[in-house]
Amino acid sequence: MTEQPQEPSETKPTKVTRGWPPARRKAQAERIRQIKPWLKSTGPRTPEGKKRSSKNAVKHGNRGQLLRETRRALKLHREFMKTTRDILSDKAFWNQHQSN
Repeated sequence: MTEQPQEPSETKPTKVTRGWPPARRKAQAERIRQIKPWLKSTGPRTPEGKKRSSKNAVKHGNRGQLLRETRRALKLHREFMKTTRDILSDKAFWNQHQSN
């Protein structure tokens, strides 16, 4: 007996997924609904703690300005050094100013 060619939809490979299978996800969701960890969660309770935790998402604060100023100063320094090297290596400049 020869096998009949399968329809293209039947030969399609199954999708490989990462993460939890649906049954495990469903079971975990039910466990979480029973345990209710959000009722036991701790967090800042004092005004000082709340103020401090409100800054958790701040990524750079004032450091960005310092970094920009440092980069600008370094760029100016590089330009100065390049100009100085160009002048020092320019023989025509030295020949012109040597006779004076």
